Amino acid sequence: MDWFLFPVIIEHLLFYFGSFMAYSFSFPLSSSHLLKFLIFNLDMDFLIASGRCL
Repeated sequence: MDWFLFPVIIEHLLFYFGSFMAYSFSFPLSSSHLLKFLIFNLDMDFLIASGRCL
């Protein structure tokens, strides 16, 4: 594992947790909303991480 990515992963996990908490307090959650939210964030994270690795 590349050590350069370690703080990036921690930062993104904290961001996901914070945005998830804000999202769950803002809207009545259904499982489909939650799934779409998490998949979108993970896709964006993958794009950002792969862009940084190149």
